[in-house]
Amino acid sequence: YGDLPEQTPGVRVLSISKRLPTALRLILFTIRLWQEARHADALTVCDGAAVGLPSLMVSRLCHLPLIRCVMENETRERFVRETHLEISDEVFPRYPLPDRKLRIINWLQVFILKHATRVIVPSSFFKQLLTDVFAVLPERMEILAYPPEPLRKLPFPIIAEPHSVYIPWHHMTPQDFVETLDALEILRSRVSDIRCIIVDQSPLTPEQHQMVLAKGLRDHLRCLGPISSAERSSLLLSCDVCYIPQTTSPHLEMMYQAYAARIVVIATHTPHHEEGIDHHHSGYLIPPHNPKALASAIEMLLPPSEVRSRLIMGGTAFLAEHASWEAHVPALIAHHAL
Repeated sequence: YGDLPEQTPGVRVLSISKRLPTALRLILFTIRLWQEARHADALTVCDGAAVGLPSLMVSRLCHLPLIRCVMENETRERFVRETHLEISDEVFPRYPLPDRKLRIINWLQVFILKHATRVIVPSSFFKQLLTDVFAVLPERMEILAYPPEPLRKLPFPIIAEPHSVYIPWHHMTPQDFVETLDALEILRSRVSDIRCIIVDQSPLTPEQHQMVLAKGLRDHLRCLGPISSAERSSLLLSCDVCYIPQTTSPHLEMMYQAYAARIVVIATHTPHHEEGIDHHHSGYLIPPHNPKALASAIEMLLPPSEVRSRLIMGGTAFLAEHASWEAHVPALIAHHAL
């Protein structure tokens, strides 16, 4: 899409200007893709409804296998981004889509998934979801964990706050927020300088803001809006604990990012979180909807702690085995050998 695409050794980037009308862009993209695909062995498509249909057409014209890599339910992600309503992947298929654009994107997503030669998913949770909701055949899907993004540091240091907890907002529901405040209220009496940093936060509602003030947590809570990946990495590196709240969506990439930053991970004990945490070895799982258990886990894993050091070492080992580039690339090549 850029006028000046990045130069990567071994990679040729085909750019199409986004200043052009959408219909013309799609036509030009389809032509360019067909020209390149004639000499290819396979065609891989990542998330993006706009490129899905042209890629499917080109794969049929060139008699190529189409490999669809799925990281998320694209319709749901767009819906959450536009409405700020956090709806789980399991509930979302039963939720009425509010406009025609989302309905078209959802139809394209399902159509391409059903007609792809192979579908690569990041977790067994997503595999089951695509089977139950989109009727994708299980034998056409493969599970392959994606390595975390490289940690990008800011050119200036972020001052680490003592005893700080990193919480990604886009994994939180309103109930998660209330339970986090309850846990923070308990922790404040035990660890006077505790801080929770909620990152990529949507605006607090007046009720949530009043709740923070009523519990006297204003000095113990930092709510940050959307930030860059470098800011996110630097904040994560400056914290002691990363907490992944209760959710029914598989967000293993945040766990892997924390492992890479050598930060201890706490997550709610749900089936999809079990895929990213080896309890008591790479991280710590707590019962869902239990602020007391969350407060106790955070207190136990703040430095200095022998358990904390052991979990950090276990997280590094878990990442190397399940979600490192050394593990990812050979598996990806094997999946392309159709």
